[in-house]
Amino acid sequence: MDEALDMEVGTVIEWLHALGYRAERRQDDAIVYTAAEGYKFGIRIYEDSLQYAAHFETADTTATLESCHDYTAKYRWAKAYFIDFEDDSRSLIIEMDAWMNFLAEDGRYVFQAMTERFIALILKSREIFA
Repeated sequence: MDEALDMEVGTVIEWLHALGYRAERRQDDAIVYTAAEGYKFGIRIYEDSLQYAAHFETADTTATLESCHDYTAKYRWAKAYFIDFEDDSRSLIIEMDAWMNFLAEDGRYVFQAMTERFIALILKSREIFA
């Protein structure tokens, strides 16, 4: 991983801690793992953007392809979709992309707003797909 991206991962971890969330980097990659309101999620860091993602086992949800499309249309910032695995299991993914300028003066506040928005979208998805 390049030095600039490594610094951005460190910044995300610092910002999450400042917001009162735990943050963990499990490997030398650009994903920070965290949790809020009882739900785990990851934040993948790119050079100029973040990708928030939460995975749920479909056995724990009533989600259908149609309800995923409805959710994505209604909540615009997020997308809901399925991933099928070779063992015939399936996960529901709630994902949100956010462009981010880590060096901007208001970067931390934009990050906080985006993180709070994603947590709200996770909670709404669990309400819809329960």
